Amino acid sequence: MNKDNKLYSDTHIRNTLYIEIDIGILANIILLLFHVSFYITGHQPKPTDLPIGLLALIYLIMLLIKDFIDADIYTPWGEDGVT
Repeated sequence: MNKDNKLYSDTHIRNTLYIEIDIGILANIILLLFHVSFYITGHQPKPTDLPIGLLALIYLIMLLIKDFIDADIYTPWGEDGVT
């Protein structure tokens, strides 16, 4: 495999991972806002509301950390202005 094909496949892998992470972040933000709005409006919490909210928060933090790590891995030297 020559260098051009490797760069082409790395770009597609990078874009696929970023899209997957961004969809997960967006879904968890919506889930957290949904649960927070229940508490603000005075909804009587069920026993499953707290674990669902905490899992969404933990997964959101995990995806944000993964996004920063993947950005470091898949950004070639010199592309972001740092040489």
